[in-house]
Amino acid sequence: MPKRFLSADEALLLFNELPSDNDSQVSSEDSADEEALPQSDLGESEDVLPPIPSDSDEEVDAPGPSNIPEVKWVRKGKARTEVPDFIEYSGPSEEILELDDHSPLALFLALFSMSIMESIVFQTNLYSTQKGKNFSPLTQNELYRFLAINLAMGLKKMPSYRDYWSSCEVLHDSYISKAMSVKRFAWILSHLHLNDNTVQPKRGDALFDKLYKLRPLLSHLSERFLSAFHPSKCQSIDESMVKFKGRSSLKQYMPKKPIKQGYKIWMRCDQSGFVCQFEIYTGKVDQLVEKNLGARVVTNLSEQLYGKNHKVYMDNYFSSYDLFKFLDSKNVFACGTVNMSRKHMPKNLSADKTMKRGEYDWAVSNDNIVCVK
Repeated sequence: MPKRFLSADEALLLFNELPSDNDSQVSSEDSADEEALPQSDLGESEDVLPPIPSDSDEEVDAPGPSNIPEVKWVRKGKARTEVPDFIEYSGPSEEILELDDHSPLALFLALFSMSIMESIVFQTNLYSTQKGKNFSPLTQNELYRFLAINLAMGLKKMPSYRDYWSSCEVLHDSYISKAMSVKRFAWILSHLHLNDNTVQPKRGDALFDKLYKLRPLLSHLSERFLSAFHPSKCQSIDESMVKFKGRSSLKQYMPKKPIKQGYKIWMRCDQSGFVCQFEIYTGKVDQLVEKNLGARVVTNLSEQLYGKNHKVYMDNYFSSYDLFKFLDSKNVFACGTVNMSRKHMPKNLSADKTMKRGEYDWAVSNDNIVCVK
């Protein structure tokens, strides 16, 4: 037979007839089946403990305490219309504006600064020394030319990097071939290093990092991107894919994306297109699926925006009620598409089949979150 729970009046009557704590003796079997409720939780309102019909075919659990306050939605309610003005300065930082030279090379060196260049030269020579073979040490001038050649190769693409030094006139590139010999370019390409392999934490170590060999460059660029540009009012957080089909534990497969295989990078971009922050996704941690991954990414990438009245836009991968409520508490105003099956979303909006083109419906929560359909 299905369980039948007491109504509110029956529960009050039974509660008043209970003996005192000194006289009561409750068996372990009864205490496992029933849970005593404080008198303040029992009232005459049927909203607290709704009566269960005796002819019900389903077992219904009694409502219990919840750490999440109830979210109430008012259909076509009135929402806050005043959004604080954005008064922060946006655009290049004072460091960039005070440069004597604003050429493309000067701007590149402002982001890819001298300190990271010197570190790359030192780590490359250290790695070559550790291999125990004779070599000609890399100089900073050679590193500049190596980077310039790679940038030029991105504009004029060949099937192989050796084709730029080909004796065939159709493939030969005189600009690149004069800058550096093919053997020297190949040596730098195979020995270029950013971090010391001998002190790399092993897998299973608490400090293990899948991006250890790239971490100095990633940390440097993240710092330089933040210091070189002040974000404007509107920001966008989304994912970007770097195409890669080789073997790597970092590679992600997303069949519904234009780039289906590659490295996934979370990005916060300014409305001008400048990448203010980025974070490379390294996959599962200890083969466990991370819960609330989208919310974690947004909170990490928007931390620099707290208290400045920015507007952040995102898609339904990141959007959730709890995230928008948290950002609102930090004076960051969020907007994004959302999956209506997610927790705390309104259930009283018009059905899809009843709405015609051009019509819309909305609801406002008790936390002043607006959902528009």
